[in-house]
Parts: sequence; C-alpha cells; structure tokens
Amino acid sequence: MATVIVGAGIIGSATAYYLSQSTSTTPSTIHLVESSPELFASASGYAAGFLARDWFSSPSSSLGALSFDLHKQLAQENNGSEKWGYSRSTGTSLIDQTGQRGEAWCREGASRAEVAGEYEFIDGKGPAWLSRKHQARLEVISDGDSTAQVLIPNPKSSPNPNLFHLLFDPLRLSRFLLSICVSRGVHLHQPFRPIAITTSPDTGALSSVLITSTASSSSLPQTQPISIPCTRLILTAGAWTPTVFSTLFPASKLDLPISSLAGHSLLLRTPKWNVGDEKKKQGNYSSHHTHHHHEGKEEGGCHAVFTTDPAGYSPEIFSRSNGEIYLAGLNSSTLPLPEVATARVIDGKSIKVLRRTAERLLGGHAVRRYRHQHQHHRIKNNNNAIELEGSSSFSATVRSDGSDADVEDSNSDLEPDSNQNSNFSIIREGLCFRPVTAKGTPLISKIDNRDVGLGEGKGVGEGKSEGVWVAAGHGPWGISLSLGTGKVVAEMVEGKERLSAEVAGLGFGGLGRGESLEYGR
Repeated sequence: MATVIVGAGIIGSATAYYLSQSTSTTPSTIHLVESSPELFASASGYAAGFLARDWFSSPSSSLGALSFDLHKQLAQENNGSEKWGYSRSTGTSLIDQTGQRGEAWCREGASRAEVAGEYEFIDGKGPAWLSRKHQARLEVISDGDSTAQVLIPNPKSSPNPNLFHLLFDPLRLSRFLLSICVSRGVHLHQPFRPIAITTSPDTGALSSVLITSTASSSSLPQTQPISIPCTRLILTAGAWTPTVFSTLFPASKLDLPISSLAGHSLLLRTPKWNVGDEKKKQGNYSSHHTHHHHEGKEEGGCHAVFTTDPAGYSPEIFSRSNGEIYLAGLNSSTLPLPEVATARVIDGKSIKVLRRTAERLLGGHAVRRYRHQHQHHRIKNNNNAIELEGSSSFSATVRSDGSDADVEDSNSDLEPDSNQNSNFSIIREGLCFRPVTAKGTPLISKIDNRDVGLGEGKGVGEGKSEGVWVAAGHGPWGISLSLGTGKVVAEMVEGKERLSAEVAGLGFGGLGRGESLEYGR
C-alpha cells in the first residue's frame, strides 16, 4: 500500500523511519511531502532538544517513556553522542531573590507538562557558565541517571524516582532520520505541498494525492501537479496540519484542535563552556553514579536551567555537548503562522529581550560579531550515499543598541573575542512555530471516515490499514516525543492490534472534537 506523509519534520521523518524499517511496508511506497524550501525550518531545527522520560501527564506518560527509550536505543546503535550530541544533562532551577522558582512551569503547566510528584531540592554548584547574583540560588531538579540520587522525595507526595532527562541537537537528529529514510528508498518531495486527493470511483477509497511545487523562483519552469499513489495518508505538518487538512478535505466539518505557538530563541557560545566540560562530566559520572547522595554537582557536563526573568517570562537555557548554549522561553500565541516556515519574520524586540537575558545569565555582553547559519539543506540519494547540501553563513556586526549593521560574507567559524573572556557570541537567532492543543497533549489518531467529507459507507479506505491519520499538537514536547510518535503511528497504519505505547487518551475524544481552541500563553 502506498503511504503519503505530509510534513517532513522530525515527527514525519520518525514515522517514515519506523515505517520503512518494518517488513510489512516497502520503503519505496512511502512518500514524504515537505512544503518548505528549507528542511527543518521550524521546531524540528530550532527547538532545544530537551528529552524527558517522566515529565508528562497521564495521557502522554506511556508515549513519553517509550520515546525516551527509543532515543536511547537509537543513540546507542548509531553513535548518537557524536552524530547529534546525545548526552546526559542535569536539570536545575535558578531561584531569584523574590523566591520565584524557575521550574514553576512544571507545576503550573505554563510551558511544559506538569512533573509527576513533588520534590524537595538539594543546592548544587551548577554550571560554570551560569552567572548568578548572591541573592539567587540554584537547586537540582533532576539528573541524567535513572536512580535520581539528587532528589529527596517529599513524603506528602507520590514521587516518581525517574525524573531525569537528556539533551541533543534536534536539527542533527532530524537530518539523520531523513537521511536513513532516503537511503532505504523513501521518496522525498520538497518543496511541494498537497492540493487535493482523488478517490476510487468504485469504493470511494483514497487512491492518490496531488502535490504541486512551492518554489517561487521565476527562473524555474512552472510544473504541473504530480499525482502520488496513496491509500494511507498521514498528516504530520506541525502547526500547519489544520491548513493541510482543510485543503485536502474542504467539505469536512471537523476542525483539528491545533493552533500555533511562536517561540524565539538564541544559539550562543561562551568561553565558559566547551566540549571538554561535557567530557569532564562523563568522567565524573562513572565515579559518582553508585552513590546515594551527592555533596554537590560538578560544574562540568550539560545542564538545563529553568528560571524567571524581569521581562515577565520564564527562560529555559540548555548547554549542549558541542559547546553551544540554547536560550528560549519567550513565546507568543499572537504571531501569525506564515504560509511556509521560511517566510517567518523574526521580531527584533523579542531578540533584544533574549539578549538581555543572556547577558544576565551568562555575564558580559554579546560580542560585536556573530555568525548566522542558514540551513538550506537538501538530501539526495546518490547510490545510497546521502549528502547534505547548500550550507551557507554570514556574519554581521552588532551595534551597541542591539541592531544589525552591515552584513558581509563569511565561511569561517567566529570565535568569541579572546580579550573579553566574560563575553559570549550569538551564532543564530531563531523563530519557530510549535503546534499546540488546549489540553497540552498531542493529537495522535486515525480520523473517522465520516469526518473526511466522503460520507458513511464510502470513507477513505475501508480497511484498518487504509485511511487518514494525524500526529501533531505536541507543543514543546515534539522533539522528546518524536520517536515514540513515529513508531506508534507506523504501527497504527499497519493495522497492528497492540501498540508499543498507550495513546487512547491522545485521540479526538481526549481533546474534544470540534472545540474552539484557546491557548493563553
């Protein structure tokens, strides 16, 4: 059976990865359709790469555990530490002089899912790159070990001893997954968007999807729509999923309860954090992981720091094993969703807020030159040798007021000013749009035949392994839940009775069919 997956981000690529790995589906019958001229131009390439196992509410808990284990397995089998920076991380909360806790979103559901159980925390030394005032204190939330020795359970709660997490670069993982898919024979259509479906005149079952190029260059010839055979349609287009659905099924009265949440971010480098610090952590881990209690966390190793900011938002800052530091947390539900991800317009005021936060947390100032990485990458199959093409970069001068001056070409990596060791460099400004639901849990389900506008008795496919599925709305947890979602959706479309995770609570019944969506943050 022919399968079309609309959206080649990390969810779509993970779905194609596990579906092409199955002995029940021929990889050459799988088609990935991506509308953006730049691969991974939204959350799949601009998210933090924060990976948790037990930080999920009940409907997503089984999927969270499965996905965490799959991330670990994939990294172990494919040298993930080198290929996409897979590493253990210590989670910490930076508490300011007012007593506001950085991880408050865990309890309030403001940014990420609520943590299972309540904990008292142990003060730790924390990361060396973090600058904190004498009034502030740092407390450990979780460590990268399943025994979680740094946590003291609160006797008034029902603690979960597995509050631990990992970090990696989601862009590099997304590239890896897609490269493997293409090497197996999966077809990638990019940049193309779906415009219509066709059905069998006899049964009313789905038979094909029409796609058209989104390339806007006047030098390219106009192409006719392409018809792709399709009996299984999977929608994994992130925040664009409702648009795709309404385009393909204009007569449907079903509204997918998914909206977009825009988030700005900065990717930084500082002399205070380098790859050697992570190696130091790995060495210290081996000598400490059997202890019941740590006197204090070593300053080496990757960290996830959650805090508050005078600007009125909750920054999240992560150090990666390749020496990068990722800063985000400044979100908006009012920024309009662009037609394609590359049409995004970064808000200069939001970037200035993030820069001030970076100066407060890292100390010093942004150096006057930074490198911005454009990610125009294509993947081609050349005798099963997958290549990433089209990487380019430029450097810009930053004025003291935070605005950009003249832009000049540069292909060299720019290091922080050696004479200003307290400063940091900004290597990327980012904006991505995360798909969110009002309930805060993703939508992973087969869509009822009656809801795709084709009528009872002649729906899109009469068999269990034919029809339309949706996997979107993961919010800030898309990277963490990506592999579990891909595996479960692959099992769904193949009609398997038993799934690897319990996702019954992630269907339309859990979100409320046809509800209007309001997302306050």
